Amino acid sequence: LLDWPKASLIEYVKKKEEPKKEEPKKEEDKDKKDGDKDKKDDNNKDNKDNDTEMKDKSEDKAKEATKEEPKKESEEKPKKEEEESKKDDKMEVDEDDDEANKDGKKKKKDKKKITRDLIITGNFFNELKADAFNKMFEIEANLINVDRIVHETDEAKNDLETYIYALRDKIDGQQRDYIKESDREKLSSDLTAMEDWVYDEGDKANKTQFLERLKQLKDIGDPMDYKQWEFEHRQQRVTNFKKLIFKYQQWVTTNDEKYIHIGEGQRKEVKKYADDADAWLTNQQIKQDRLKKYETPSLKCKDIDNQYRSLYDNCNKIVNTPKPKPKPKEEEKKDGDKDKKDETTAANGDAKDKKEENSNDNGGDAEMTDKSKEEEPKKDAEQDKAADTSNDDNKDKPKTGVDGMDVE
Repeated sequence: LLDWPKASLIEYVKKKEEPKKEEPKKEEDKDKKDGDKDKKDDNNKDNKDNDTEMKDKSEDKAKEATKEEPKKESEEKPKKEEEESKKDDKMEVDEDDDEANKDGKKKKKDKKKITRDLIITGNFFNELKADAFNKMFEIEANLINVDRIVHETDEAKNDLETYIYALRDKIDGQQRDYIKESDREKLSSDLTAMEDWVYDEGDKANKTQFLERLKQLKDIGDPMDYKQWEFEHRQQRVTNFKKLIFKYQQWVTTNDEKYIHIGEGQRKEVKKYADDADAWLTNQQIKQDRLKKYETPSLKCKDIDNQYRSLYDNCNKIVNTPKPKPKPKEEEKKDGDKDKKDETTAANGDAKDKKEENSNDNGGDAEMTDKSKEEEPKKDAEQDKAADTSNDDNKDKPKTGVDGMDVE
């Protein structure tokens, strides 16, 4: 019952408290039904005999009906009251639940976290003193250091062992030509002796002993690796350098439109740089060919790369010199037109001066001839102006001859 909700508990308690009134009602209804049936049978029999008896019975039935109505009303009133009381209780329970939920929601919103510093005090028994604690701390640090040294010595031992096996495979295989035969035999005997030492006395040796022996072997093995790397990568660098030299040597004699503006002096400089690089490479190749693989190389890949860069930087500047900018043609045409205009204006001025002198020398009879002469230079000036305007319009148009060919 504790797990039930409030509303269901209240209904359960009220059901127990209610008196059982339904059972007598059912019994009374059954008796009434039986009595009604008997009365109907009696009435059907007596209807034929007497009408008066029917009247009496109808009156009796009316009286009984009037008596039963107040009984039914009295029984229905408590039922209605009980139902209303149940509804009121349910409403009260629901209201209580709603209020509780509202209060809960409000409480959740009103919750605030409060932090406080707590001071903990206590009595600790069997606590270590400072001297004892420091001693134990030192012992722990020493143990940690010992473990570290053991681990490092084991790693050094493994490195030495693996390098011995790797170096033996190299001198017997791919790096056999990069060491003298006498040195190779001596190195192989040293490797076997060192391998025996590792297995016999390696457990007693310390880290420094392993590192010293490893360094001795690397001083022999690292130069062999370097000589092998130089031999494998030298030829590719030599071919690339020769291609660059040949490219600039051929460029000197080129007649391409891109390089017509470059003079002979600059072309000679490019040829000189290319020839010097070619000479250096041939001399170094001759020296390197005389050497054997186990000897230190004279022609190194680093030197070839430096020569390649210097040749490219020196020659590329000259090859990529830009063309000089051409003068614009329109400005030249404008300058020629201006000169022509100046010449025509000067000629017209001289003609006017001559005509004025002639008019002053002649008499009054020659006035008409002077006027006609004065009109002629005006016409000439007008024709010159028309010619100038036509020349200005035809500046941009190309001049063509009779056959339609361009005239320069």
